[in-house]
Amino acid sequence: AGQVTEGGSIRVAELTWGHEFWNQSPLSKEVEEGGGCYDYIILAEVFSIPDIHPELVWTVQQFCHADVQIFSMFMNRPFSFMFFTHIADAGGFRVQQYSDEEYDTCGLDVEEIWCMLHRITFDPQSPRLLHGA
Repeated sequence: AGQVTEGGSIRVAELTWGHEFWNQSPLSKEVEEGGGCYDYIILAEVFSIPDIHPELVWTVQQFCHADVQIFSMFMNRPFSFMFFTHIADAGGFRVQQYSDEEYDTCGLDVEEIWCMLHRITFDPQSPRLLHGA
């Protein structure tokens, strides 16, 4: 049986990606003031345009800490997996891909649409981050 945690909250917030719009986001103020420490980040259908991958990675990094868990769900399209190249280049991230037997596909034919679920974690003590390797 899983552990039950009392209290807490859930909030959904829209976020514009990248350096250019970061200061306009209310979430940037939270991070600046020492808040913005989220346990979970959900990325849904955000990888289909490769030109925005670097800005998306930069934005996600603003919220990363040792305990954050990032879940990404997407239907594979050309260049969707390129996002993970940018994640690898950034350093500190670990990616786990789930098989379709490990999550509820909600009746979707995952073979037809090639639906992907990943869990991404962040290690701020990564040698790549600490030594710039």
